[in-house]
Amino acid sequence: MSNFRSTGLDAGLHFLADRVRGRIQESSSQPIFVAIDGRSGSGKSTFAQELAKELTSYNIPSLTIEVEEWAQGWFDLRGAVDRVTSIVEALRNSTGVETQRWNWVSEQWNQTETLFRHPVTIVAGCGAGLTQCDYTVWIEAPEELRLSRVQNRDDYDWSEFWQVWADQESELYQIYDVPAHADYQLSTSSGPNYP
Repeated sequence: MSNFRSTGLDAGLHFLADRVRGRIQESSSQPIFVAIDGRSGSGKSTFAQELAKELTSYNIPSLTIEVEEWAQGWFDLRGAVDRVTSIVEALRNSTGVETQRWNWVSEQWNQTETLFRHPVTIVAGCGAGLTQCDYTVWIEAPEELRLSRVQNRDDYDWSEFWQVWADQESELYQIYDVPAHADYQLSTSSGPNYP
């Protein structure tokens, strides 16, 4: 069961940042991994950005990994989750990991890069809650609002893939019920913030 629920994100943001800071003070040698999960348009990426800013204000460096950057196109969400899970595991056990992100424009893998371990790694994206992180945040919003946010946010039309992606989300959450197991359940249904 979740141990923190809120209809706004700010309270959850500050509560989570404080908890992460406290854990680092207890054991600064152990990296912390935070998953920000939810369906498309719920506000995951913006929440991840705000969390990174909050941690920076505490002088805590962080790395953000967007799950979708490891999906080989519109039909590979599960593949992306598996790749990111491997990255999380590698960063727990080493100072860095070599990887490749998918280029959605050229539709090919980018050149190999090295991701270095940080005190905190934020994993944001659909299915992030399956990547074996220390803390999981689930962000909820109704579908109509989420779709509107995506249409206003992105400079390209991917409406033909909306249901394709949503079906893959559902398949993942049937494997593991992220909302039910999340440490934090937050809602952005009250307004247009956190697109």
